[in-house]
Amino acid sequence: EREELYSGGCLASQGNWFINPPTEARRCELRIRYNAEPVPGKVRVEGDGEGQRIIASFDEPQPAVAPGQALVCYDGDEVLGGGWIDAARTS
Repeated sequence: EREELYSGGCLASQGNWFINPPTEARRCELRIRYNAEPVPGKVRVEGDGEGQRIIASFDEPQPAVAPGQALVCYDGDEVLGGGWIDAARTS
């Protein structure tokens, strides 16, 4: 069903940050596809180096969050960082 395509967030890895990675939830805009508009949400990072995991939550569920796509985090026009989506999250 169409509703099953929606996800409340995603997990990403291979992070690259232009700020100190946010270890506590940070409000930002999240882009999950190249041509998609950024959507409001929160992001936080667990671990570091190769074991770093990015946990993103959208304010509103988003359709077709797909592994292999880039997750890019913005504060206005400023790129904060991001990584590669590994999996969608239901909440």
